[in-house]
Amino acid sequence: MEDIASSITDLIGRTPLLRLHSSSAELLAKLEFLNPGGSVKDRAALAIVEDAERRNLLRKGSVLVDATSGNTGVALAMVAASKGYGCVVAMPRVCTNVERYALIKAYGGVVLLSEPNEGAEGMLRLAKKAAEALGERAYYTAQFSNPCNADAHLHGTGPELWRQCNGKIDAVVLGAGTGGTASGITRALRALASENSVEPPKIVVVEPELSRTLSGGVHHNGHGVTGIGAGVPLAFVCNKGEEGEAQRVQVDEFRSCSLADALDEARAVSMRDGVLAGPSSGAALRVARDVASELGEGKRVVVILPSAGERYLTHPLFDAHRRSAEAELGLTEVGVDDGRELRKLQDLSRPEPSVHSSNDPVVETRQALENELARMAAELLNCETIPVEARLEDLGATSLTAARLLGKLALAGRDSEMPGAKVALLKVALLGSVRDLARVLLRLDSDDAPFGGGRAPPGYAVRVAYCGG
Repeated sequence: MEDIASSITDLIGRTPLLRLHSSSAELLAKLEFLNPGGSVKDRAALAIVEDAERRNLLRKGSVLVDATSGNTGVALAMVAASKGYGCVVAMPRVCTNVERYALIKAYGGVVLLSEPNEGAEGMLRLAKKAAEALGERAYYTAQFSNPCNADAHLHGTGPELWRQCNGKIDAVVLGAGTGGTASGITRALRALASENSVEPPKIVVVEPELSRTLSGGVHHNGHGVTGIGAGVPLAFVCNKGEEGEAQRVQVDEFRSCSLADALDEARAVSMRDGVLAGPSSGAALRVARDVASELGEGKRVVVILPSAGERYLTHPLFDAHRRSAEAELGLTEVGVDDGRELRKLQDLSRPEPSVHSSNDPVVETRQALENELARMAAELLNCETIPVEARLEDLGATSLTAARLLGKLALAGRDSEMPGAKVALLKVALLGSVRDLARVLLRLDSDDAPFGGGRAPPGYAVRVAYCGG
């Protein structure tokens, strides 16, 4: 029997579940980045558009409009292209959105840019202005509040998970951008568990460490874990302590993950399991491993991986590899030498990322940089010393302190530089601790330590390249 799709949208959903390496509870990854548009957002985009079509709200010449950090925009542009609609997307003007910007344009969409310091409110306001300017042609898809967003997972992702696991799921770990995925999956699995008279799985929602608004914390724009932590109230997930109602579900637990831990985990799973995932997937994976360890053997944890790592090549996640490729493929003025090329074979024997002994030179390098950063920060804060694990914001650091520290870093460099250390993400690390800042600088990649994982040469200092935005 033939099995041929008639439209790219026919291929959305039915994503595979993959067993990952785990030393405790069974850990299963739902590979949502294998949707045709490359992310879990394909599901919501299709559901929203098909609902509008059923209600005769779309016609030839209609234009889909929304605000997004990027993945929903790619999904909407893909669906719009397949159905003959236009697409306009508002997104923040930050240098880590390059791939998603290009993908939206490749599908024929139009991208409008908001100022990054305005956060989600800025892009939402710009999208609504665009819809007003387009008049009757515009259909504002409103991903943050459209019930079809959550319904796509209530009727799709949630039941898929139940079937794939034959009803045996002890916990589900996932991030929340709009909260639609969390709402739909939670309602579906709780209903199916009730129908089958079994305990529903524990639902754990992951937030960036610097955007813990759902659990009662504070939000900082540019926290770096792209795709989650919008910093605005969600229509589909209750804040901690609130009562659930209709689509706005109360999940079992909120946990946070730092940017550095998210990047470490995303890189580790690519090398350990061959799964190339994005930063929000890394955050979810880090928390999922903690949950699996707590539950122990015999239990099963499912983690949702929403997007692929290949669309984060200008994000510090994989920026080092992109720069290496540009240099070696002739996009920069670097010559080719057989001896140097053959030395790459040494990479085959390198240990997995995040598995460092206390005497590893990478760890020694980080400790040296931590001490130097702590000295710089202490001078700016008029302190004699500061602990490397303390939040600088708690010690009195302000945005002016951040700017001055970045200036010191930029002026301290000599012959080495780290273009992957974006200013926006350094600010994120500064709002954490000196240790966080050092990890973002040195642990962008196992190859991205400024001295190749070796000891710092005498007189070495870091120079940080500025990335506009």
